[in-house]
Amino acid sequence: MGDFGQLPPVGDKPMYVSGNGTIVSDHGHSLYLMFESVIILYQVMRQAGEDAEAVAFRALLMRMRNGEVTQEDWKLMLEHSTTSVPMDQFTDAIRLYFDKKSVAEYNYGKLLQLGQPVAKIQAKHSGHGACAATSDEAGGLDAVLFLSTKAEVMLTCNLWAEVGLCNGSFGTIEQIWFAENMGPPNLPIAVLVHFHSYSGPAFLDACSKCVPVPPKVFEWVADGKYLSRQQVPLWLRYAMTIHKSQGQTLTKAVVDLGKGEKVAGCTFVATSRKLNQIHIKVFQIIWRKVELPELDDPAILDVHVDDGKN
Repeated sequence: MGDFGQLPPVGDKPMYVSGNGTIVSDHGHSLYLMFESVIILYQVMRQAGEDAEAVAFRALLMRMRNGEVTQEDWKLMLEHSTTSVPMDQFTDAIRLYFDKKSVAEYNYGKLLQLGQPVAKIQAKHSGHGACAATSDEAGGLDAVLFLSTKAEVMLTCNLWAEVGLCNGSFGTIEQIWFAENMGPPNLPIAVLVHFHSYSGPAFLDACSKCVPVPPKVFEWVADGKYLSRQQVPLWLRYAMTIHKSQGQTLTKAVVDLGKGEKVAGCTFVATSRKLNQIHIKVFQIIWRKVELPELDDPAILDVHVDDGKN
């Protein structure tokens, strides 16, 4: 079931909440109520280690999860802000943003920096309204992709999980193959991607870890209509939303929460993607006091990230 302290589904409520308003959500809640046994895992595996720094980081994450952040936690996070950590150590780090617009802008900017021709790939749709569907509604497939050779990408489906080609696998585009006399914005035959985690048989003698990724079809039903989208299951991986980072383990990351904790669990999820606190960098953190008179202690400390536009 995952950790209920993490982010709720996009545009939906947690499974334990009844009356979500959709048939699928209500079915999920009914299944949730059928569970009679629960297994609770207490050992944190992502942030392992028993040294003082690892123990302190795990404790900080648990306080973030439970809404018990202290002033000492804030001071610790300040040590990893833009004013304390040189940015040149994070040039290859993934950016985590709350909103999709920031993700798209950063990814496209990094794509242009490669100096390669950019291919605009448009998905194929069937059914009225399919082209307007979000990637969340269409199985993680975007209506439009911008790709180029040398671009770093992330696989968005389980292509062959047994050999390392699973949802979230990272790679680099080597080539984009189109049919004869075809090109962008048409769908390619496949995108040849070098996956670092691939351990299966070689498709090409010259590159044992290069795998052709063909377009994928996703079908769904909306308002009684059958819809489908066909697109290459890849995303640029220079930046992603904090929602999409759930389940990921990142070696380094630059976190930008925007102007506040828009959804409960946002800071916890973004910060806990890393193995340790050394490889976290956050934008300027502001310490703000919120008056809540119904509580015993009215000085509730709320951590948020300032994007510098105030």
